[in-house]
Amino acid sequence: SWIKYTNLQASDIAQNPLIPECFKHVVDGGELSETATDIIVEVLRMCAPDINIYQPVIHVIMSQLGSLRSKFEALLSRGVEAALESEEERILQICRIYVEVGECLVPLVMTQCADAQIVSILEVILRCTDLPSEEISSIRLEFWH
Repeated sequence: SWIKYTNLQASDIAQNPLIPECFKHVVDGGELSETATDIIVEVLRMCAPDINIYQPVIHVIMSQLGSLRSKFEALLSRGVEAALESEEERILQICRIYVEVGECLVPLVMTQCADAQIVSILEVILRCTDLPSEEISSIRLEFWH
């Protein structure tokens, strides 16, 4: 992705509407949701080597996870099989984002495992683990490895 080749400062990325708009596209679905997912994942990978420097970006991402979790739960509320039959791609996108957040925040997961936001991230990853979809199941292997 082009994002990893930019020289933007963390504060510039955090103040840019790109991240909230990407989350909006994932929550709303549509033709841009896959691209939006890729951008979010790439930003998280960019942040992972030094989450302290990218703290403003992490804060913006964390603030967007509530709406993403609500959408995930709404999709699954119709029943897992029905959700996977009609919305597997969207569920996959949400799980990809949550797994990447978990991987990015491993230092926080290890030190702040009782924090409500960290617990919420882990709960969604665990729910993704329980889904009977090989494609979705395979994305979580790295986090648990």
